[in-house]
Amino acid sequence: MPRNELLIDIRVNVLGWTQTRLAREVGVSVRTVKDWESSKVTRPQPTLLEQLIKVTGVRTAAELGFGPSALSRPRGTVRSGGTGQKGSDDVLLRRDLLVIVSSAMGGALAEPVAKLFPAPTDSARVGAADVEQVNLLRTYSYNLERIMGGGALNAAALIRQYRTTLGTLHGTYRSATVRRDMHEAVAHYGTVAGWSLVDQGEHASAQRVFTAALAATEGAPADRKDPLRALILTCMARQSIYLRDYRTAVELLDHLDASVRDLPADVRAITRTRRARALAGLGDVHTVTELTERAADEFGSSAQNSAAEYQDNGFGIDELSSDIGHAYSSLAIDYGLRSTEASRRLTDSINSYGDTDSRSRALAGIRLVNVHLAQRDGQRALEAAQRHATEARMVRSTQIHEHTETGLRLAARHHTDPGVAEVITILRDIRRPA
Repeated sequence: MPRNELLIDIRVNVLGWTQTRLAREVGVSVRTVKDWESSKVTRPQPTLLEQLIKVTGVRTAAELGFGPSALSRPRGTVRSGGTGQKGSDDVLLRRDLLVIVSSAMGGALAEPVAKLFPAPTDSARVGAADVEQVNLLRTYSYNLERIMGGGALNAAALIRQYRTTLGTLHGTYRSATVRRDMHEAVAHYGTVAGWSLVDQGEHASAQRVFTAALAATEGAPADRKDPLRALILTCMARQSIYLRDYRTAVELLDHLDASVRDLPADVRAITRTRRARALAGLGDVHTVTELTERAADEFGSSAQNSAAEYQDNGFGIDELSSDIGHAYSSLAIDYGLRSTEASRRLTDSINSYGDTDSRSRALAGIRLVNVHLAQRDGQRALEAAQRHATEARMVRSTQIHEHTETGLRLAARHHTDPGVAEVITILRDIRRPA
């Protein structure tokens, strides 16, 4: 009977655990672990399988050598708490998510969102100073997320603060202009708060924040409404890509294309690169190439950054480079395609970030390590790991954890190649909680 090599590789080469340690983490006997690894037992009990998936950080039972998972969810669903992440295990059917998004575009909060963000019982009087406070809060949160990652912000406090700011939309305004400005500020702050929650693995709450932000756009100034909606929907698509629910990402972008037609060229370019990332996850190399080339041309030909006020979370050249780098790296890591292009694009992406963009640079750096591992180029992987290790250790992001786990699984396949053992040591150190 063949051994379960996948489980053994993950235990030995990814986690660096003994059979005794794995047994202790799962809550079983060492004999049970030996039975799994020898394939004497080919299917753990569902509760044990769920715990085994949790402690190893994989996504499916198949990655542990146990075949299709009894824990797998129906097609067309979004698991709101990713593997190894904090957050609830709520499952939203794709069609339900899109219905919520559609209603939010009309200014209405659907029931799941309204429960998280109820209207306040007392009505506040809102002036320009209150709008400025929300904008300052957004800027502070965004800058902290850029440097340290979304995990630097407390999730419960973030939700509480966003609930408070959303409550101001029910207040009494000093003027119609202040009302419109506050709708814009609350919607824009929602993109930062929502993405910080994504970065912590709080996906159910992030979806509700994003859809509440969409509802807030209804009262924003007319010339700001469409760019804001594009920003929020592209953030939601990015969340789905991170959850590997690529079809939901494509449907959200389809919804954006159908409902928000008159977008500036630079904004449209970002929606194309976001679509390229989703399609890269599905292995569509031809369309990825076509979309990224077209987006780069559109962005370069744009007379100005027409959405400059929203550049702090989605429409800058660094975001364009990031999307393209991530799209090609998905093709390289998941499908073994366009590896040289992926390496070049990720390097361009890393170089596009400013000194304070530690989180984004660290994420791109770990993906570059993974591309080199997929190429079986251990020496270049080691150089990239050494270059980005310090920043990656500083960042508090579940995405760093996920990318590191991917790298360890890739490294485990060829751990005897030159440089790979050192890469494994570095990645384990990055993954280790502070």
